Amino acid sequence: MKKLSVSDHAALFVVFAILMVRVYYGMLNIGYGFATSLPYICFPLVSIPVAYLYFHLRKPDDFSLSKKKASIISVIMLIITLLAPYVITYTSVSVTLSNTKSIQSDTEKVKFVSSYVLNTTIWAGGPNGIEGWYVYLHRCSSNFLQFLTLGVGNCGEMAYAAKTLFDNLGIESRIVRLPGEDHMFVEIKLNSTWMVADHGYSYNLVTREERASKRLAEMGGLSYVIAETDQGLIELTTYYVTTDKITIRVADHGEPVINARIVLKHTFHGTEFSLPEFHSGPDGMFTLNLGPLTYNNTSIEPAEPYYRVYINDRNSDVVINSTGTGRSFFIEIDLANLP
Repeated sequence: MKKLSVSDHAALFVVFAILMVRVYYGMLNIGYGFATSLPYICFPLVSIPVAYLYFHLRKPDDFSLSKKKASIISVIMLIITLLAPYVITYTSVSVTLSNTKSIQSDTEKVKFVSSYVLNTTIWAGGPNGIEGWYVYLHRCSSNFLQFLTLGVGNCGEMAYAAKTLFDNLGIESRIVRLPGEDHMFVEIKLNSTWMVADHGYSYNLVTREERASKRLAEMGGLSYVIAETDQGLIELTTYYVTTDKITIRVADHGEPVINARIVLKHTFHGTEFSLPEFHSGPDGMFTLNLGPLTYNNTSIEPAEPYYRVYINDRNSDVVINSTGTGRSFFIEIDLANLP
């Protein structure tokens, strides 16, 4: 074999670096599920000698293969080795779903899916430095196929993945969000009762009251709860916690403003979050059930224990809070008095 040129060595180094990153990712994933990490370790390692062979075969003085045939074979082998982890992972999930369908009890199916999601997820917020940067690039959002092949996510990715698996198993479920506190989980309907599976905290099949109690213990607040359904968003706050009832009347020179757009915003963990958009009715009013905002966990700071009220994108300079003790409040905001 002829010696490789400087450019060949440089190209080979880049290929090796990419493949070793894939190997490192597989090693990182072992702690979350050995079966899903194995393809990412084995196939890139196989790719390394294939890549080395390819660069030598570019000048095949000592081989009977023509340069063109050698290149074609090497490229095909590289493509196969790079795609194999994805094919194997997707096939593994299909087999897992098939086996899970044979389980008679829906409760046991839910427990199995929850365990599967937990064991195949790399927590996106966990690693730091270069490791954290690499993991961050593989966040899956709501892309289920990407979740299957990469498995990097937080509560949102795990919730969407679990719901997709529940849908495939014919188990009724829905995504539940805490829009003011940046959290998501799944509700599953078993025996006509909605139960909670919060994979971000490893809670599986607990009642709404139990999950709310744990959430309040974790950070002291649970202000607003909504479920995503095919018909739209459903407000569930009162099913989780005791709320304060807040009525806001929007007026202009004393006259009610119909269909005014009302948005509540606040800062949580240093990021601004908004509740879903509300609109005033024919009398200029809307009523909101708001759970406690009595935050007590320093890890979520800065966090505002109140919501700022915006009317038609204008800051009203009005803030509302809640202790979650069943109190009722009435607030009137006159647009004529806004700056």
